[in-house]
Amino acid sequence: MPASTFVSRPSHGDTGGNRYWVLNKSATSNAELRGLPVDAQTVAAFAPRVWLHPDEAWFPSSTQFHLANVHEENGHLVTSQALGCDSCTDPQFLDGQRPNQTPVPVYAQVIPRTQGGLPTNVTDVLYWNFYPYNNGKRVCIGWYSPWGCVGGYSTFGNHVGDWEHLTVRFIDGRPALVYLSQHADGQGATNRPVTA
Repeated sequence: MPASTFVSRPSHGDTGGNRYWVLNKSATSNAELRGLPVDAQTVAAFAPRVWLHPDEAWFPSSTQFHLANVHEENGHLVTSQALGCDSCTDPQFLDGQRPNQTPVPVYAQVIPRTQGGLPTNVTDVLYWNFYPYNNGKRVCIGWYSPWGCVGGYSTFGNHVGDWEHLTVRFIDGRPALVYLSQHADGQGATNRPVTA
């Protein structure tokens, strides 16, 4: 396994490790990244590459694309076109924008870390993707038996508007940790080589 490979779980259902490229470690050997502040060039150089599953139905979009299809009502953003039901996805904008057809932005938030009010050598860069719609998860509404779910399945957690993010932590201007966020949890991986 190459040293630039991280082992992680892409989902709670995958108990084995799948290999995927998270961080371009070859860029960390550049002299200009040693001990320098994290600037726009560094943020762009380490921006994530995101591959969606071939069967993905809900794509990311720009926030401008989403905001053009919602309006404020009683302090909340609601879809301009009414949904037919709580789990309906009638307005086409909820599909998002296919990244292979329309460039979709990744938003970056740079957070220089402090300790006791003083600057440190640590900077976190949060990379955000926006999704107009998040389809909920299939859940057993009864109980599990040795033969499977008794009582049937239902889908819970559908909602309009969803932010997903990952964090790259830089120490002395060099990437040291990647944290992959999930709704209920997340998982971190360091840039130390993985040995098999």
